[in-house]
Amino acid sequence: MLIAVPALAPGEWIAYSLSVIEEVGRLELAGRTLDLALGLLRPRGVTVVTQWASGALGTHLPHAPLEVLAAWLPMHDDPASAALRYEPDGEGGPSSGEAIDVHDPEALRALQRTIEAGARALVVEDPDHAGVPRVRFEPGAAPAPTVPPPVDEPPLRSPRADLSRLRPFVVATPSHQAALDPCPLGRPIAPAHRIDPLRTRSATFLERLERLDRLAFGPEGMPMPRWLFFDGAELPGVIVGLGIDARALSEDQRAFLELEDEPRGLVPLAMYIAIPMLEPGAWFGHNLASVGRQLPGAPLRGLGSLTKAVALAAMRARTQLGATQWDSEALHVHCRMGELDLLTAWTPAHSEPWTLTYRAHITDRALENLAHGRAAQAPPSARWVEGDDYGAMRTLQEEIEGGARYAVVGRPGPRGVPIARRDGS
Repeated sequence: MLIAVPALAPGEWIAYSLSVIEEVGRLELAGRTLDLALGLLRPRGVTVVTQWASGALGTHLPHAPLEVLAAWLPMHDDPASAALRYEPDGEGGPSSGEAIDVHDPEALRALQRTIEAGARALVVEDPDHAGVPRVRFEPGAAPAPTVPPPVDEPPLRSPRADLSRLRPFVVATPSHQAALDPCPLGRPIAPAHRIDPLRTRSATFLERLERLDRLAFGPEGMPMPRWLFFDGAELPGVIVGLGIDARALSEDQRAFLELEDEPRGLVPLAMYIAIPMLEPGAWFGHNLASVGRQLPGAPLRGLGSLTKAVALAAMRARTQLGATQWDSEALHVHCRMGELDLLTAWTPAHSEPWTLTYRAHITDRALENLAHGRAAQAPPSARWVEGDDYGAMRTLQEEIEGGARYAVVGRPGPRGVPIARRDGS
């Protein structure tokens, strides 16, 4: 099977995973699966991450030329990986090119440096040796200039003074960054804080994001694997967050955040990750991580809620879908957007079936409530679902599948999560 997710640009797709379990004729079966998927999706362009030395590269070579977006990915489990884009219906062009030793890390690093210097590298198939890649170079766009850190930035417009020192950042590929609001909630994202995950100079900041995820979710046993952070978040999605200059952190705070000696630059304290969906303006919430409450000496209450507000504004979101557990603290944040349509109440497809799936409608008021940490009180007529009442969740799921429409209608409380029927009955 092929798992693919849409990119922000119309007709663009990220080939997330191509899995084949049949050992006999594996490459042929993978190729047929890819061709079937491409025929159904009819993509204008496909982006894929694959290891240079793996057989998976050969599956995509028949669609060459493959533009090399990145040739060396230090943030991947296997840095000898490439991010490649191709147009299935594009013209192949000449197949001549330079041989590349895919087993030589230095050769791959040199190719990455060439790309970052502005060259356009294309992988083509060796005409004399089927399945063997060669690289052809073409003139490309000039590399983006190195931008110095901003100086004397205005404070973030925050409803709480203890958050006013924080600065927004975004991690996204250049094509995704072009579609974002560069000034969410009236606060511009400085050029130095717009991070391209396909560039090696971004590695330090991306390492800090991984640590943030581990510090936020490690105690619960749910930190993202390194490969998933790249393949499932940085490449197909958008990460927006809030951070602080490393020089403003105390020694205890730097130790808690596991920073390197004499750290410099922006240190992320919270991030929201979302993946674009096919419906324009719709996003799926992948992850909301914050260490605001754990930060030694200066807990930042409301950091997660404010971060999500800034992120959704940057993404120009009109609808946001998400999945969370009935007893999760995150639900206290999500319900600040207003009523949440319940799409599932019991979700066997999730590793934790006591998960609900919701849809939020993003309005200016929803963003304002998020930024200020406000949530509606449940109406007296609300029906309550306790976080460990699996029977009630299954019953509710049966009702939803039978056509009933429900919504979360206020903040969770001692009695559980308040819901109400919204189909007129």
